[in-house]
Amino acid sequence: MKPDVWFDPRVIFKVKCADLSISPRHFAAKDLVDSDKVTSLRIPRFLRIRDDENGEDATTPSEVATMYKNQVKIREDSTRKTYTEADDDDIDF
Repeated sequence: MKPDVWFDPRVIFKVKCADLSISPRHFAAKDLVDSDKVTSLRIPRFLRIRDDENGEDATTPSEVATMYKNQVKIREDSTRKTYTEADDDDIDF
């Protein structure tokens, strides 16, 4: 997949989300979670621009994969539901 537009990693956005979920459309940490799974932010919210960081300080795909895997372990250890592709409720704008 090739993006229509590519931005140089100069601006860092601080975001908050409900959790990381499996997505059939978005490609964060592609091939790092599982060979046929990708992750996305569920209910993402922009908080602010991080003027104190640069593009080299951004979260890497491997860090996203680690966060997702740690989150799944937490879910498996509790009684909470594990989200699947069917639960992916991202909205297209």
